[in-house]
Amino acid sequence: MSTAMRYQGTADALVKIVRSDGVRGLYQGLTPNLIGSTTSWGLYFLFYGAIKQKMAGEQRKHLGPSQYLMSAAAAGL
Repeated sequence: MSTAMRYQGTADALVKIVRSDGVRGLYQGLTPNLIGSTTSWGLYFLFYGAIKQKMAGEQRKHLGPSQYLMSAAAAGL
C-alpha cells in the first residue's frame, strides 16, 4: 500500500504539507526549478537578440512581424 498523502483540494494540501514539513515544505524543489528556468530563459533571450541582430543586418533595418516570429522560433530551437 502507498504511504503517499491524499489531498482533497488545494487548501487541504497546504494544511497537510505545513503540518508535516512546516512552511519550508511548501518550497521544496523550488531552487532547482528557479535555476533551470532562469538559465533557460536567459539563453533564450540571448539567442533571440543575436538572431534578430543578424536578421536586421548591418543597416539595422526594421524587422516585420514574420521575422520576429522566425527569430523567436529559431531561438526556441
